[in-house]
Amino acid sequence: MVGSAGLLSINATLLVEMLAFVLMLAILGKWVYPPVMAKAEERQKSIEAGLQAAAESEKRLEQVKAEVATILEEARAQARDVLDRAREEALADAARIRADAEAAARMELAHAGEEIQMQRDRALRDLQNEFANLVVDADERVVGESLGPEIHSRLVAEALDDRSFSGVG
Repeated sequence: MVGSAGLLSINATLLVEMLAFVLMLAILGKWVYPPVMAKAEERQKSIEAGLQAAAESEKRLEQVKAEVATILEEARAQARDVLDRAREEALADAARIRADAEAAARMELAHAGEEIQMQRDRALRDLQNEFANLVVDADERVVGESLGPEIHSRLVAEALDDRSFSGVG
């Protein structure tokens, strides 16, 4: 009968192999698969936690970007305000300096005008005194003697009141 064994015949080897297979499944199911499955579940939970943390980080990143954009816009607005105030202050300072310079120039011009008027009046007085002295000298030469103080004063007054001389000023 050894030669008549076929493909579907049950023999002792098959039974031993089946018993070994079932025994191997039992050993693997009891001691190997539970730790492997626990590690796989732990790994799956770790991956899910990592994905959730990444999603939260992404959400927080978007919030931070929005906050940064808001802060930057506020900073730009403050910078514009500072520049506007500085520009206004510079314009006000320039206007004040210009007004002060114009006032100083007007005062200097007025002072120069007063100085010119004083020098003109002084020159006119000097010229009148010189003219009066020339008149007295001319009268003394014509008369031939020195005139007294009363005559001298009268001749100076007449010379100064003369219309032809007063037209000079």
